[in-house]
Amino acid sequence: MARLRGAIATGSAAAARRSVAFGKSVYRQLWVGLSYLWPQHKDLCTNNLGFFPPNPEIASQFPIQKHQIQLYAELLKTAGCSSDNLAQRAVLEVGAGRGGGLLYIAAVARPRWLIGIDSSFTAAYRGRRRGLDLRRASAEQLPFADDTFDRVICIETLSGVLDQLRVLRQMARVLAPNGLLLLGEFRIATLDETRDYLARGAALAGLEITEFRDATANVHRSIKEDHARNLGFLESIPKPFRRFARERLMIEGSARYRGWEEGAYCFCLAALTKRPAG
Repeated sequence: MARLRGAIATGSAAAARRSVAFGKSVYRQLWVGLSYLWPQHKDLCTNNLGFFPPNPEIASQFPIQKHQIQLYAELLKTAGCSSDNLAQRAVLEVGAGRGGGLLYIAAVARPRWLIGIDSSFTAAYRGRRRGLDLRRASAEQLPFADDTFDRVICIETLSGVLDQLRVLRQMARVLAPNGLLLLGEFRIATLDETRDYLARGAALAGLEITEFRDATANVHRSIKEDHARNLGFLESIPKPFRRFARERLMIEGSARYRGWEEGAYCFCLAALTKRPAG
């Protein structure tokens, strides 16, 4: 009986954790969706942490979010995806925001098909206003047939979903055999722990890590370089959302900002190859 009560208590605790995580996810989606509608944010096209330093060409073309676009450039470089490598291929971005990464990829290469999905209706709407094929969809249930894409890009999306393995499996499903998943992600863990965690999930999804790069120092520097800009964004956000926004924007004094300062976080750039069936 004591064992049964312990099992019930453990199950209740797990359910409570799932409930809290779900609530945070819903609040995050509401905040992100509303942030895309605010006039002060009309020039924002992506929400990632960025990479420092930006190259001059990117800084010239994307002055407000040069570090965020540079993160895409570094991910492509890590995976060995040159302009020629992307040309005439089908490319999907999962968690594309307003489409800043899609705009960059369209500018440096000519993919046969370039499409993005995001869970935010407003992000997808803003992306379409920019002339992009950006659709509202869930990363946990991608609305595409198996083996559709040659390249799938995913930056800082896994950390915001409840079932990371399911998302990995969905991205692997829509990849063609020998296709590449380009992943940029942060975790509260060491780099070795993060690589092991990713390798386990990749194996379960039918993927294999082929490139892995530490970008922690460059991302940390980007957070510091963008702090003044993000503080300005925070002041434009309605007060009910500011507490959550402080964490999302890595404002000095927030738990996330302290975590980066204390070395609790790491950030990796990785390329994962889909193993052929059989």
